[in-house]
Amino acid sequence: MATLTPNCISGGNILPNRALKFSAANTVIAATAATDVVVGFSDGSLRYQDATYNAIAGEAVSVQQPYEVFAYCTTASGISAGSKLSATTAGGLIVYSNAATSVPCAIALETPSADGVLFRVWFIPNSAPGA
Repeated sequence: MATLTPNCISGGNILPNRALKFSAANTVIAATAATDVVVGFSDGSLRYQDATYNAIAGEAVSVQQPYEVFAYCTTASGISAGSKLSATTAGGLIVYSNAATSVPCAIALETPSADGVLFRVWFIPNSAPGA
């Protein structure tokens, strides 16, 4: 089970099950590129005021950290169990490209059935570019 750390603040609108990066001290936003260093994932819950976001700017965020988590698959093409993954737009995940600046953030534990679905991944903390 993932560890929840509800002591970070959202620096913007964050959807559920998205890769997160630091934007300032104790402030996270959705990761948006393969070069982003992912520090965890937003959990699957929704704000009580609406059915879209996990948190909006200024609200507390529960960050899922190392181990198995559910993540949002942006593009399923090429992802299978065991694939290394990187962040992309809006905190989703894509297949990792072994480029000098790309940062792997997870390993797929299963093959996603389609684009835009949740699937199980193993979060890789403290990854370095090109790893």
